[in-house]
Amino acid sequence: MFLVNDIRVAVRRLRRNPLFAATVIGTLAIGVGATSSIYSIVDGVLLKPLPFANPETLVRVTSDYKAINLRDAGLSQPELAAYAGRFDVFDAIAGIWPINANLTGSDRPERVEVLLASANYFDLLGVRAALGRTFNERDEIPGIATVAVISDGLWRRGFGADPAVLGRSLRIDEDVYEIVGVMPPAFRHPSVTLETDVEVWAPAGWKEAPFPPPSNSARFIPSAIGRLKSGVTPQEAGARIDALARTLTREYPDDYPARLGFTPVIRPLAAHLVDGVRPALLLLMGGIVFVLLIAISNVSNLLLVRSVEREREIAVQRALGASRLRVASMLLVEGAVLAVVGGGLGFVACLWGVDWVIRLAPDRLPRLADVQVDYRVFLFAVLTSAIAGVLVALAPVVQSARTEIVEQLKVAGRALPGGPKAKVRSALVVAQVAIAILLLAGAGLLVRSLRNLQRVDTGMQTENVVTARLWLPQPNDPAAGPYFEHGSRAALIRAIVNRVGALPGVTVAAMCTALPAMDDSGSGPFAAEGWTPDRKDLAIATAVAVTPGYFRALGVRLMAGRLLQDSDDQRSSRAVVVNETLAKSYFAGEEPVGRRIRFVGRRGQVPSGVPWMTIVGVVRDVKEDRIDGPVRPQIYQSLWQTSSLSLAIVARGATRAPGADAVRASVKEADSNLPVYAIRDGESLIAAQLAQRRFATLLINAFAASALFLSAFGLHGLLAYGVRQRTHEIGLRIALGATALTVVTLVLGQAVRLALVGVAIGLAGALALGHLISTMLFGVSVRDPWTLGGVVVALLAVAGVSTIAAARRAARIEPAIALREG
Repeated sequence: MFLVNDIRVAVRRLRRNPLFAATVIGTLAIGVGATSSIYSIVDGVLLKPLPFANPETLVRVTSDYKAINLRDAGLSQPELAAYAGRFDVFDAIAGIWPINANLTGSDRPERVEVLLASANYFDLLGVRAALGRTFNERDEIPGIATVAVISDGLWRRGFGADPAVLGRSLRIDEDVYEIVGVMPPAFRHPSVTLETDVEVWAPAGWKEAPFPPPSNSARFIPSAIGRLKSGVTPQEAGARIDALARTLTREYPDDYPARLGFTPVIRPLAAHLVDGVRPALLLLMGGIVFVLLIAISNVSNLLLVRSVEREREIAVQRALGASRLRVASMLLVEGAVLAVVGGGLGFVACLWGVDWVIRLAPDRLPRLADVQVDYRVFLFAVLTSAIAGVLVALAPVVQSARTEIVEQLKVAGRALPGGPKAKVRSALVVAQVAIAILLLAGAGLLVRSLRNLQRVDTGMQTENVVTARLWLPQPNDPAAGPYFEHGSRAALIRAIVNRVGALPGVTVAAMCTALPAMDDSGSGPFAAEGWTPDRKDLAIATAVAVTPGYFRALGVRLMAGRLLQDSDDQRSSRAVVVNETLAKSYFAGEEPVGRRIRFVGRRGQVPSGVPWMTIVGVVRDVKEDRIDGPVRPQIYQSLWQTSSLSLAIVARGATRAPGADAVRASVKEADSNLPVYAIRDGESLIAAQLAQRRFATLLINAFAASALFLSAFGLHGLLAYGVRQRTHEIGLRIALGATALTVVTLVLGQAVRLALVGVAIGLAGALALGHLISTMLFGVSVRDPWTLGGVVVALLAVAGVSTIAAARRAARIEPAIALREG
């Protein structure tokens, strides 16, 4: 009964003071809404279990060559079979290989992402088709079986959601597949993909064409998904597989040379999927929690001020017999009412906030489809609101319980400066400033890092450049493909380069097998002529094949020798250009131009038919891999001499980048069955790598700006109330001859003292917690004096501006009125 009555009274009081109620409820709504929005992203991407049975038993399996720092070396077919035979480790394991493919047979061919997977893939995950069936071990053949399961998106887009799609044909890379099933709309391949979500699944046996013959050293399967035996942890599984690896190393020393450091790698599947975004999302969650804390402290300050104005009322209640517990419950109920209303509005705001954050999120943010405002987010918002309700009412409750009734009756309604309530309010403002400094320091460091990355010399000039991707079809019988032979690929490449190069405004067109900063073309060992066979420091380089115009199209500068030429074709000896890093790393003190190199196997042996290649030039380093990582040794081969099925177009315009439709039309003229995809301007080569950093930086800066505003609001509110409390004292000072400057200095001095204490605490916290964001920094230290100094100056400036109004109000107090009111 008391509770219902307290709620009724609390609502009535808030209605009598709508401005106060709106301020408190609005502040809480913003805090809860923003926190819940970010939590929904963190929950969907990091916290929510993968949508499969017993997701904690799912792991990703691959291998590294630790001795040469080569990650994700993949698996061979015999290794996959050996792992499958370890019944003490795995219930099941399935190899997976995402590939590009061309979907043809319609008016407009399109690129789709196909997953080649072991036939037990769907059974391992424990998922079923929404329509038809998934493939299983009955569909397994040594090569690739021509049955396919398609995604819900492809079913709707390509077949109009026709329920009679089962049994229909799907033409992929010149092979005809029978559609046997359609997956549910929510199903996503639970691992890293190439460009988009997987839209077609096909069963692979990994033993015959188009795969290489089984061999321990032929690690062509990029990775596998395993389901651990019940009770086996990933750490225990890793130890047992390590034992198997040692056995393989002893039995097949030629396939597992010690100098490479072959190491199996087993990691929880969910953790691997979000590796690249975990630090940024945790940083965002921490930042928004700080903003919520500032909002709560502001509301607490407002309630403290209001409790002072209600002291006579509370004193009378106590004098009439109300216990401390009864008064505390009334204050807690009022805080709860504010929290419920503010939290409810915050949850409604979260529905909009999540959509806004998703629109800002980078395209390749993993598990973005799992982000939604569901019951988990609702429970989080309820919990956050409940905690906020307790915290905002805590300070008034504590203060109401600390003062005796007689004292409250004596000073009610005119609390003296410096009393316990004033100290609590000052402490809350100091906490706000400290948290604001923490957020501002983090935001400043991230801005500096992003700026440093944007200023990195990539070795390229990407203005007025357009890039596009192609995939040449490879059927299950590779020899039957139209581009199986290098000659047919070279003819197509020449036709496309000529057509794109002839477009109006295009100054140069080129093609390559991998785009800088977008594609990882992998690393491989090579040897130079004259090196001794027992050389232990196996040389590693990344290889990409390009047409001669590539360097001009991207503005890559020649440093020595010459560039590739059209004459470097099949009729000429192999010519390559290397980057400065390769020249310095492996030919230090020597002249690299004129030296001959060739690719070798992982064990240093030379595969049959691998030719020598003469280094004809050295070009400036290009950030072919990560912008924030070291430049790797790079070998540029001539596309007229060697080629692959994966191709990209690079075209430079005189004044602007060529249009996407024009590039697409040029390719269609060369081959109408080739889809063009991932058409981007040159700046996207860099921007795509910075997308996650830019996302995190943008949101942290928004949080920091909010924290700065809320801190300034809290400081202004404290000083304004302090001036009102000290009206009699200030009037007396003015009557005794104090100047306006003296009064302003008095008020500003209090603000500066509070701000400096908060700054000191905040800086100490920023230095102590700096290691949490160190992995996201580039070219700047967590102790960077310019950033930290700039943050302090900015906060003090904003604090000064926010207190000027209160100081000027104090200076304009009329002594006669102030003394009469006192």
